[in-house]
Amino acid sequence: MEAGKLNTTLATIEPDKLGKNLVGFGVNIICPNPLVYAPSIARVFSLKLIRVDEFYALLTWGDNANFGNLIQVHSDYTYKKNPYYEYFGNSEPRGWGVELRLFNVNPDKSVELANIEEGWQVIQSPTDKEHGLREAYLIDSAGFCWVPSVPSNV
Repeated sequence: MEAGKLNTTLATIEPDKLGKNLVGFGVNIICPNPLVYAPSIARVFSLKLIRVDEFYALLTWGDNANFGNLIQVHSDYTYKKNPYYEYFGNSEPRGWGVELRLFNVNPDKSVELANIEEGWQVIQSPTDKEHGLREAYLIDSAGFCWVPSVPSNV
């Protein structure tokens, strides 16, 4: 399915059909308010915000040809039925010990945008690393660590 048609499908698909079509590895982020949180990460990382409301958001990047590269954002309210919620529901900040890595997302641009986005913190400016990536470390308003990166020129 071509990317434009898939984005339209993702914007309107019912939850049970979406779940049956997911492949690969997915990321679910639980936050107090997807209406505020999801647009913020979309702006900082130049992601496509496919759908968003007060309970759920769906973002993607790249060509997203096969229901891959999806980030789902759930509200606390919708996630409270999940058994995992009791382990982190009242913890602040969230996300300790997890790096959310976005490959082929420009870290220089992401840092520039994070610096104007409320609640974001740059903990490492874009740096060329020995493993061949230029990457930055950012903490978002909910406490999650994001690492945008591109292949380094070194």
